Formats: sequence, C-alpha cells, structure tokens
Amino acid sequence: MSISNYLLSELNVKIPVTLIDPTTNHIFLEPITLQTGETFDRSTLQKTQWINPETNELIDQSTTFLNLKIQQQVTQFLINEANQFFKNLIKKNVNEQIDSIISFVSFLPHETNITIKQESQTLMGNFLEKQMNGIGSKTFNDSLSNLNDKKKYKLILYLLHSDLPKIVISLFENAPEFLKVFPVDNPQLMTKLKLVNDFNPDLIDRFIQVLVSQKSYYQVEQYFDYGIPIEKADEYYEGMIDQFNENRDITPSFCEHFVNVIYNHLFLSTRDEDELLLCANILLKKCVPIILNQKNLIQTEEQKIRAILHKIALIFACFPTISKITSDIFSKELLFVSCFSQVNVDTKIAHSGRKLISILLQRFYYVDDGRIHFGNVENKISRMISYSVQLPFILLAQINQQFTENDVSKHLSVLSEAMKSRLLWETKLSIIEKFVDEYSNRKNIKIPLAEELLSELFRAIRMFPLNTLPSVLSTIEIISRGSDNKPKIADQKGIQIILEAMKMNQQNPQIQSFAIHTLWEISQYSTENRQIIANLNGILLILNTMENFRKNSFLQTYSCAALWVLEVTERNRNIIVEHNGIQSILESMKFHPKNGELQANACGSLWNLAVNEENKRIIAQNQGIKLILNSMINHKNNEKVLKYACGALANIASIEENIEQLKNQQLKEILDFIFQNYSNEPSIIKQATRLSTRIN
Repeated sequence: MSISNYLLSELNVKIPVTLIDPTTNHIFLEPITLQTGETFDRSTLQKTQWINPETNELIDQSTTFLNLKIQQQVTQFLINEANQFFKNLIKKNVNEQIDSIISFVSFLPHETNITIKQESQTLMGNFLEKQMNGIGSKTFNDSLSNLNDKKKYKLILYLLHSDLPKIVISLFENAPEFLKVFPVDNPQLMTKLKLVNDFNPDLIDRFIQVLVSQKSYYQVEQYFDYGIPIEKADEYYEGMIDQFNENRDITPSFCEHFVNVIYNHLFLSTRDEDELLLCANILLKKCVPIILNQKNLIQTEEQKIRAILHKIALIFACFPTISKITSDIFSKELLFVSCFSQVNVDTKIAHSGRKLISILLQRFYYVDDGRIHFGNVENKISRMISYSVQLPFILLAQINQQFTENDVSKHLSVLSEAMKSRLLWETKLSIIEKFVDEYSNRKNIKIPLAEELLSELFRAIRMFPLNTLPSVLSTIEIISRGSDNKPKIADQKGIQIILEAMKMNQQNPQIQSFAIHTLWEISQYSTENRQIIANLNGILLILNTMENFRKNSFLQTYSCAALWVLEVTERNRNIIVEHNGIQSILESMKFHPKNGELQANACGSLWNLAVNEENKRIIAQNQGIKLILNSMINHKNNEKVLKYACGALANIASIEENIEQLKNQQLKEILDFIFQNYSNEPSIIKQATRLSTRIN
C-alpha cells in the first residue's frame, strides 16, 4: 500500500471521475489509453491479459500509450491531498497527531511516484520540525518520549527508510528516550542515518553531541568502531590514554577498543616521537599482556584474538622507524612469557604473535656498539623468528589510502609492488581482491601497459593455492582490457598458463568461469591470441566446460562470448561445429532463457556461425530458430539481443528450407515492435530489415 492509498482512505475525499479506472473505481497509478480513446490502469489490463474490459476484444499493446497528462493530474491531486492531510493534522490533539504520523510515514517508503514521495517527505519533515521545536513543543516531545519502545523503534525505522535522517537526529535531540531503542551497532541503520560510509558532517556532530549530553558513552564507543572524523577520534583517544595513565583496572575489551580506535581512526605518521613512544608503551606493556592473559585466552575466541594481534602488527607497521626507543619495551615478560609461554606454540594465535614480533624487530631498535639489543630475549626468540617471514608491512599500511584515489596507474603500481614483495600469499590475495573490487565493473577505463605485473600474476597462477586463482584470473582479465597488454600476454605464454589451470581444475566451476572470462577478454582485437587459444585446444576446453557446468549462468555467458570472438576465423568456426559447439550454445540458451547477457552473446555467436548452409541447417534442426525467437520475445527491451538475434535469423533465412519456419505470427509481431520502437537505432533496424526482406 502506498502513501497515495493511505491519503485517500484517511481523508475520505471524492476523486474526480477523470482520474479513476472505470473498472476498479481506484485512482489511476499508470493510466494507459487505448487506440479507441478509453483509459484503464495498467494493473487492470494486466489482470484481464490485455482484453478490453468494456468490449472483450484483444488489445494491440503497440497502439497503447501511457497518458502522461492524466498521470500529472493524479500527481497534483494527491499532492494537494497530502497538504490537506497536514493542515487537518494541526487541529488534532498531540496523541492523535503522533499516531497519524506513524501511520503516514509507514507507507512513505512504498510510494513509487517520486514527485509525491519527495513532496510528502518535505511536508513530513516540516511538520515534525515545527511540532518538536515550535510553540507547545514540550507537550509534543513528552508525548513522543512516552511512546512504548516498539512504537519508538518503528518511527525511527520508518523515517530512515523514508530518507529523513535529519528528522531522526531531531528526534534524538528533542526526545532523548529514542536513543535507548536505537541500535548503534546496526550497520544498515547507521548507513541510513548518514553516519557511516556516506558521512554527513553536520549530522555526525549533532549525533555525538546528543550522545555525550545524555551520557550514552557505550553508544559513543559503538559509534567510534564504525569510523568517524579524525578530530573526534583524537578527543576520544586522549581520554583513553588518561585512563591507562591513571592505572585504572583495564579490561581486555577496553584494550581491544583502544586498538580499534588507533587502527581505524588515527594517522600515526602525523604524531611526534613522544606520542608514538607513549602509544608503543601502552600497546606493548599494557594491552598485549592483558589481551594474552591466560584467563582471556580461555574465554575469548581464537579468531578474535588473532584479529587484534594482526591489527597491532599493522599499527606498528605504520610507525616511522624509531632509533631512540628503549629496550625495556621488548621485555622478556612481554615478548616471551606473554606471547608464547601461555599459548601452545603450534596454535594460530602463536603464529599471529610471531608476526607481531617480526614487525617489532623491523620497526624498533636502538644501537649499542653496532649491535641490536632486545634485553635478554634475543636468543630465545631467534628460533621463533625463523618461522615468520619478514614482511614489508609499510606497503600494506599504504594500500587503503592509495585505493581511494581514482588513478589506475597508481593502483597497478601498488599491486605490482605487492606481488614482487615478500608478502605472504594471503596478504597479496587481499590486495588483488581490492583491485578487482575497484575495477571489475569499470569497463571503459584506460588500462596502461603492465608487463611486469602480468608476469607476476602468471607466476601466481602456478604457485598460489587454488582458492586464489579466480581473483588472480579476474585481475589478468581487467589488465588485458588495455590494448597494449594483449600481445604481452601471448609473449609471456600467459594463454598457455591459463589453459593449463583449466585442464588441471576441470571440476572447479569458479576457476573455469574466471579463466573463460579472461580468455574472452584477451581474444578481443587480437588475432594472435585467438590463434594461440585454438592451437592449444582452448576451444575444446571451453566446450567441455560448458557441458560440465550447464547450470552455471556466469560460466555459460562468457563461454558464449568467448566462442563468439573466436569464431572470427573459418578454422575456429569449423572446430566449434565439429565438436557440437552449435548444440552447446543452444543448450545454454535453453537453460538460461531470462539471462539477457547470455542470450545476446549466444545470438551473436550463432550469427557468426550461420555463414554456410550446413551450419544454418544444424541451427534450424536443433530448434535454434525457436530459441532465438523466444530470446527476442523475452528480451524485447534489450537492444543487443534484438540486434544479434535479427542478424542470426537473417543469415539462417538465406536458405529456402528455413524460411517457412520463420514465417510465423510471433516473428511478425516482434519485427513490428522493433520498427515502431527502435526507429532511432539504425544498427537494429538494419538487421531487422535484412530479416524482414528475406522472409518476405
């Protein structure tokens, strides 16, 4: 139910007859006018399956149109009623006003008419602001505060889903009782409130002031865990430092929170040396021993402790190298007893502890007679250090910052440096995944030459674990979009390596999918790459994979696309046909009729294949004409499907025996639809004209 329906039922107004569907007597939502001049709502015609409710005759949909004039009149009528609703609301008592508001706003998120929704949002916002801050606001705010928790939560939820975050903050300011029911640890609601991800500085400032004024310190802590402006984090960080310095009883959760505040919010490189030494002492001499306390280790999940140790390691990776730090920070009690004596050395916690020590050894030292000293722990930890790789974490510390910049050259540089470094493969994978997330859907961006990086990625295919290969292959696919990189892939035997990965992992649909996606990209605009793929039996591998994973929509989509590109040469077309490639493409169409991208790629592939009489017969004999026609009907708003389908059918129709199959009412109707709706798309009209000429 939309806000429109609610208004009409609440106000009980008389609707002008020109704005009502004559069959249902409901106000028009989408008024459709017929060729005969009658107007019905689209929902009515859909229910009658496009049979005229007045004459019982079948309606030709191509002759109907959305009546924008009536739709505008409906919109204006409902906006007037919304204004009247709020005028009437002023006259009601406070409790009635609040009940009406909750009812009104509950329907607002479901309103599909953008104009009505925006106007209703403005009216709702203005009314609430006036009632909460104007004359008599105390009575109104007290009544809000007295709502039960369920109604308070509902009101917050409705306002957020109606895109009214400022009103929610006003609620918190004027009726602080609402804070008690608001879950600060709910990411979805915090995002809706514009306090995380899409920051709104004014709202953030107001929200924090409300929390502090109400002494809601726990909610302040929860909010700081999400990420906030750096000046606010500084204030909070300093308050926590004071608590450590006052030697209060510090809990493991407080230590973890301190680590999170530093990890998420503070730019340590901007702090002076004294501050850094203070922070290092607190982290190493107070936080780590408490976190690794025997009791805490027993009570806390191993994964959580490992995550905290990892964050501490990364914090120290961001520290500038300090030469004046004293060796007492690296005391025996901290590095040996705290990290290892209380923990089985074989556990993953111990492994995380070794990583932390590795970082400390890199970042902190002081020199005496040319020797690095770590008190009396040096010999005892040397054996343990041998288990840990010396990692260049400075690179890691820069990743997040650099990946916020919109510069593909810098991102490729980060990725290349990471791949060449001595980072563990898990860390390299996380950087690769960041790159894929950033660029997988950005199709038109210019990718510069990245020869050295490609070399490292091909090495990774052979050396990294199986679960990393999809991301590695996706990265190669993104890089290969750059025309300069396509020949470099062939030069480095990259195609051979990708096909090897496919052969060795034939039962792994993920690896097969991303490998074929990559083959499709590197085949485009590269005759040499297409030839290499064919020579190395890549076409057979693709066809075999299609057969093995017929239900995998992503895999089938890019398999059809890859075959389409490879079909440019006659030799490749013959290979595809000889190994039942036409039948395989048609099977994909049959299994995934609703996938527009797959249908477009399949039709394009069949268009290329239908260049000789034998192939045209094979397509027709395997229900290809019917499948292509179904694709056009199911995707008549998809320009690519229509163009490639018309092209394929025009080729198929060049032999007499296929023409009879094409002379049917469905094709005539879809061609009429194309000529009426795509007159401004010459490439579609050209293929539709070819097809129409041949069958007539």
